[in-house]
Amino acid sequence: MAVIRFEEMMQKSFNVTKIEAVERRWRGGNVNSYHGGRGENVISCTLEGKKKILDKDGNMLYEYSAPAVLLISKGTPYASCTCADGGDGHTICVRFALSDDLGEELTLSAPFRLWADHDSERFLPFFRELLAVYLSAEANPVLLKAKLYELLTALLKMPKGSHSSEEKQIMPAINYIKNHLDENVSITKLASLCFLSESYFRSRFHETTGLSPTDYRNHLRVEKASELLKSSLWTVDLIAETLGFCDTSHFYRVYKKISGKTPRSDRE
Repeated sequence: MAVIRFEEMMQKSFNVTKIEAVERRWRGGNVNSYHGGRGENVISCTLEGKKKILDKDGNMLYEYSAPAVLLISKGTPYASCTCADGGDGHTICVRFALSDDLGEELTLSAPFRLWADHDSERFLPFFRELLAVYLSAEANPVLLKAKLYELLTALLKMPKGSHSSEEKQIMPAINYIKNHLDENVSITKLASLCFLSESYFRSRFHETTGLSPTDYRNHLRVEKASELLKSSLWTVDLIAETLGFCDTSHFYRVYKKISGKTPRSDRE
């Protein structure tokens, strides 16, 4: 199973299959639990109401009001709560599978990605059109795929300036991690780059990316390692050393945990 960052989907070819869509209304206070993890990728558009997303231990990850779009990666454990103080909820939900051109399953590196500002309303027509195609008496699978590609492309093209305030706060740290994959940078340094306290930085980073700074860096390292493994110029030991792993054994453990494969099996 290959790992891909959401942003990479603009540069790489991918396929969408097993597309399903539904429009639902939820009473305030309703909770849907997926503590065992979702069995598919999901894009949910909140048209009305207020939502909370909780981790498997009940800790709040996100709180947002309509309009908002939330992308949830396959296998992610979480619970979704329609807040009673926001009235009843109204959503359109799209489920789908991802694969590469060889048919191998693709996994998104981050568990969640949230679009929750006034610009998020622009995505509603894409959800409406996709749902209409899905519910048509003469459903066309090719057109259905086309509509999902249009939606994903619109999300991928969201201008960088439209980051949420939380995301803007931690962008210096995210950019530093991306540009220094070999460095085991401390939380203290990352927090100072953002002019935030360490505790507040940890909270904001997890709310925005769905990962801790260490896990976020390791996902990026594994993605880069997967790319380098395709080149005969790079040995496994050299990749481990260059990307900042303690040793080759550590590289193997992290790579297997995130990708589900060993570096050597991905090289074959």
